[in-house]
Amino acid sequence: MIRVAVIEDNYYTRQAILRAIDWAALGCVVVGEAPDGLEGERLIRRESPQIVVTDIRMPGYSGIEMVQNLSALPSPPKVIAVTGYQSFAYAQSFLKLGAVDYLLKPLKTEELCEAVRRAVGLIRQEEEAKEELSSLHTELSRSRLSLRAQALFALLLDSSGKEEELRLRLQKAGIAPAVYAVAKLIIPGVPALEGLLPALERGYSLKICYLAPERQLFLWSERPVSPERFCARALEAMGSLRQKLGECQIGLSRPAKELRQADGCCDRAKGAAEALRLRGEAAVSLAAAREEGELPEAPDIAGLCRSLLAPGEPAALARTAVGGIVESTGSIYAMQNCLIQLCQALLRERPDKDKELPRQVIRKIRDLSSAGEAAQFLEEFLAPLREREQYEECSPLVRAALSYIGSHYQEEITLQTLADTFFLAPAYLSTLIKRQTGKGFVDLLTGVRIERAKELLRDVRLQVQQVSQQVGYRDYAYFYQVFKKQTGLSPKEYRQQNC
Repeated sequence: MIRVAVIEDNYYTRQAILRAIDWAALGCVVVGEAPDGLEGERLIRRESPQIVVTDIRMPGYSGIEMVQNLSALPSPPKVIAVTGYQSFAYAQSFLKLGAVDYLLKPLKTEELCEAVRRAVGLIRQEEEAKEELSSLHTELSRSRLSLRAQALFALLLDSSGKEEELRLRLQKAGIAPAVYAVAKLIIPGVPALEGLLPALERGYSLKICYLAPERQLFLWSERPVSPERFCARALEAMGSLRQKLGECQIGLSRPAKELRQADGCCDRAKGAAEALRLRGEAAVSLAAAREEGELPEAPDIAGLCRSLLAPGEPAALARTAVGGIVESTGSIYAMQNCLIQLCQALLRERPDKDKELPRQVIRKIRDLSSAGEAAQFLEEFLAPLREREQYEECSPLVRAALSYIGSHYQEEITLQTLADTFFLAPAYLSTLIKRQTGKGFVDLLTGVRIERAKELLRDVRLQVQQVSQQVGYRDYAYFYQVFKKQTGLSPKEYRQQNC
């Protein structure tokens, strides 16, 4: 059973959290509760819960301070933040600290259950990863890998420790690298590399060992050579290998001399390869340079916003943006946090909309499990924003007409009523709008109504017929027909897939 702790200063809210969920049905057991952050930290250190449901603002010692102090634990718990303050700043602070989700009071049982399920899922994934790592160790010890490959594989799995000890372990396997790099291969099928490596070693004066379990290559030189010269050789060797293998992606780390940097080289090689796969490029990519001990560079959110709203094909822009995020963050979870910040920043580009990112969107981002899914999500999120940017090029008259449609879509407006508002002939206004936006009046009005209907359908408190009325369709059957034509789904199907 997964251990859970609940920390909340309000007694009644705390009891509601404890009693609202069938914890056993979710595979959990509550190991304790606390009324404030100080007692909560003591509880967590004593009972080692795997999930913590905590209030953000508590007297004396806040939830944020508590989580910051616990972040140094060997296995910090998954945190679900609870707050009565609808502030993205609070949510962002918790997300940066690795929180799974944040919920607004008054709590809804379904939302709390969903957050707990997500935390349980993450814990199960980590446990599976540990089991997989353990099985890899077992497989390694039982396999016929050479002593050299075993030593290098162990180094890439764990390069912590003193430099002298790491070098001694490799020397026992006959390896003494003066400079080295790591390459990651993404290739369909099972590559037969062993027959290709000897020629590469001779042709580029390198030592190369293929580590099959992770499809990695360890490249090194036993003779002193400058990192720049070694890097050039390694790039040429990997370029030659890619030509022989055909359609594949190869990420190559920057050269390193200290063995304790090996796990960092491994991560950066993976990030470079994943970025290539996302862009659909069969190529070799050299990972970005990074100083020893330097944390991954945080993506430039403002710069990403500008590039995503610039002219271009939306799918390509989304793939490029997510590729850069993956390459700089190096993990799916860090990518999710960055996407949340990016979508919040993009949302602020729409002054007529709410400034806070809807919780449904955050939950959808948290469910993303690959860079490809992230690119598709971002493309869909961008669509209405880019449309608005496109209309910024229109004349003041057309922008005013579009604004009128956006403000009165709930009403039974027609081209005639719109033209009367601006004292124009309907035919002239229709031609003007079509020429500058590429869409007719009916298409624009329908687009606004359907986008608003999508937002309202995510609120499960509203009946579908109410949504139809609120977006200007008095006849539900007609609303159903238009909605399905525009989205490919019925209103109820859309709600089921997005709530």
